[in-house]
Amino acid sequence: MKYSFDFDVHGHFHTEVEAETEAEARKIAENNFSEADFGALENLEGDVYYVEDENGEGTYLM
Repeated sequence: MKYSFDFDVHGHFHTEVEAETEAEARKIAENNFSEADFGALENLEGDVYYVEDENGEGTYLM
């Protein structure tokens, strides 16, 4: 008998980008997420939860 299972997968995606403003950087980062190859994973959704500048200054967004 064949069985089929769906799993919820939780993880983190890290990307570093160069931009003039944080807003521009976020757009680039979100595009990087959209274009990333996650193999067999389907129907992925993601939200930015943390941003850090080159000086190490970070902000949690959620």
